[in-house]
Amino acid sequence: MKKCLACFVFIFSFVLSAPERLRAGEEFNFISTEELAKGIQDKSLVVVDCNRPETYQNGHIPTALYMNSSVPDAKVLPKDKNANLVFYCKNPKCMASHEGAKFALSQGYTKVRVYPLGIDGWEQAGMRVETK
Repeated sequence: MKKCLACFVFIFSFVLSAPERLRAGEEFNFISTEELAKGIQDKSLVVVDCNRPETYQNGHIPTALYMNSSVPDAKVLPKDKNANLVFYCKNPKCMASHEGAKFALSQGYTKVRVYPLGIDGWEQAGMRVETK
């Protein structure tokens, strides 16, 4: 019984600490290609590209704003701190989307997710890209 109580306390404290861990940038909620496409279509998401400028110009997810994750600029982000933000970069090995998401959290945004497949995964799924 004592062992089960210790497990319960650990799990309970882990669940309660999730928002703090998220704010610290230790983990992010991910979004799937399907969810992202739906959110773009119904205009419920603000999509932020954290790739290199030339990658963004060569093709980005439709509606995506560009933000350099090395020198993030809060002016790129919407004024509404409750906006549904989705950050992406090149592919699952790239961490620029995580850096952008951490920055948004540090600026007080509360609904921050990462599209881990990046522009490579978006294109591999046969989804349309925009160029600027």
